[in-house]
This record gives sequence, C-alpha cells and structure tokens, in this order.
Amino acid sequence: MKAPYKINFARTARILRYEDSQGAIAFGFEYESRDAATGKWTLGLERSTTEAQRIASIQNEQLRKAEQQRVDAAFERTRKHLLSTGYHVKIWPDEYEQK
Repeated sequence: MKAPYKINFARTARILRYEDSQGAIAFGFEYESRDAATGKWTLGLERSTTEAQRIASIQNEQLRKAEQQRVDAAFERTRKHLLSTGYHVKIWPDEYEQK
C-alpha cells in the first residue's frame, strides 16, 4: 500500500508543501513562462536546501540514506503532481544553462 501524501501550494509565496506521515517538506518554485499556444505555465522547481542541510547533519548513515530517499521521493512526487495538473516543469539547476 502506498503511503498517503498531499501536495499544496503553501501560504508562503513560491513554496510547494509536500506532507506525509513523517512531516512536511517545502520545495521552492518560480513561474518561468507561459506557453501562448497552450496557456500552460512552466515552473522552475527547486530542491529544498534546508532539507539537504538537515540530512547532511545526520550522523547515522542508514538514517541519512533513508531521509535522502524520502526527500527524493517527495521531490519526484511533487514534480509528477505539477505535470498532472497541467504545468511544464524544469528542475533547478539541472535543466538550466550554467553560466
């Protein structure tokens, strides 16, 4: 059985909130552009630096790996949720030109 989760736009600007039984994770996003032909927005989705710092500070290697897997799964679920609701998604900084 899949673990239940929910994804919402947070009250704080440019934040998506992922929640599951283990707590909440916030992912940042920016509206990039709107496709004139389809009317769909492209969002730049960003991983949580707060979560990355928290995970890096975990001393127990197994727990650190488990937490990283949870955050990675949450990020992927959030990306898929945005796609399913009609957004185009670009991952920051992976899908942006490096200058």
